Amino acid sequence: MVAAVLNSLEGPKLVKSNKTSGMLQSWNKFCFTGGYVEFGIKLPGNPVDSGLWAAAWLEGNLGRAGYYQSTRGHWPYSYDTCAGSGELSWSVGQPGQRFSRCNLATGRGAPEIDILEYGIFPAPGGGSPVPTFVHTMQMAPIAPPFTSWMNPNPNTGQIPGIHIPGATNPATQTYLGTTYGELSRPGFPRTGSNLTDTYTASSLLGPEHFNSYHKYAVLWEPGEYVRWYLDDVFMFEVNKEALQAQKSADGQSVGDRLIPKEAMYLIINVAMANQSWSKVSETLQFPAVMSVDYVRIWQRSNAVDVGCNPTGYPTEQILACHKEEYLSPDEIDKWSLGSCNSITSQDNLFLVTFGGTVTAVALGAFGMMWLMQKHLTAAQAAAGKWSLEEQQAARATGDRKQAGCYINSNSAKTIQQIMHARPDLIDVATDCLNKARR
Repeated sequence: MVAAVLNSLEGPKLVKSNKTSGMLQSWNKFCFTGGYVEFGIKLPGNPVDSGLWAAAWLEGNLGRAGYYQSTRGHWPYSYDTCAGSGELSWSVGQPGQRFSRCNLATGRGAPEIDILEYGIFPAPGGGSPVPTFVHTMQMAPIAPPFTSWMNPNPNTGQIPGIHIPGATNPATQTYLGTTYGELSRPGFPRTGSNLTDTYTASSLLGPEHFNSYHKYAVLWEPGEYVRWYLDDVFMFEVNKEALQAQKSADGQSVGDRLIPKEAMYLIINVAMANQSWSKVSETLQFPAVMSVDYVRIWQRSNAVDVGCNPTGYPTEQILACHKEEYLSPDEIDKWSLGSCNSITSQDNLFLVTFGGTVTAVALGAFGMMWLMQKHLTAAQAAAGKWSLEEQQAARATGDRKQAGCYINSNSAKTIQQIMHARPDLIDVATDCLNKARR
């Protein structure tokens, strides 16, 4: 179970509250990519008293929920285009994608899929607040002002990439968007904030969801679609068509956002929502307990993909080389995120040549071996480049002058490949990449 309780708490960042909310997460311990994930949950509280914001959700392993520094520049990016990945004038507070297509072979991020967000929220069209189940995918970068994915096709009346089969279910009355939050950003006719576009729908819940276990699930097909289910009933879908590139009349644009492809981990939490649209009720009882019967994941037999450091989207070295962003001071000495393999001593400086421009890049022993094995061809060796054996011998004897690895390239592709294979070198190699493009 996960609970919110009354107490007196003063956090390390001077956060004071008389309530503590609970969270369970599998960050960097259990992750998966694609499949059907289902939670058996009995909701906390009751259908009347507002103030709770319970959730079951997924986040990419490059961001650790609750650790702001780890999410900065990662959350909730799912983007693989250089243009539009930096700081945007219409997205104040979003620092830009940290590991983008501008400096990696593949843009990286920590996307978010909210399988269940529950609260007592205003009813559609006004009226008394009602228990609401919100299905959401957060997305960055946000599309430019005065563009909207919510505009129906004038010929069909359908919104591209959005399906709401739950709208025809009288028991749930699913509708697009939410009745809370920042609904009217100037120039943004869609839900979200300055940091994220929120692809979301809401369904109504009944007393039975507080008295017994029910099934909350998503079917996630990376790069294709996300579908939300309640008790095996298909409620809502966002597919890749909804995330296509957007361009405003004055030329501001972003490229295609992506249905998440990053390995994601599980999060279950009971938060408090003392906002203008969901004040904490004076009669709300504590502890408020969300009971979880099970969490189950199914994947196709030909698409089993479990792990937090998959080959196409590795996270191990990024975490190891930036552990202060992922661990609290108390955790640094207790948790191991592995060793950072980036070595920046003089012994490990190697020269990379781009069309005559020579740049020193700190690659470390593994990086040097990778470079030579992949790029020091027989033709290059015959043209005067040292062989792999000579390189190894030079390192073994400590001959710094002969420990160089020379690469000729007419494009930035080589260094992008290096950075993709060695994410711990991104900060160092970005400068090299930029120089190669000039």
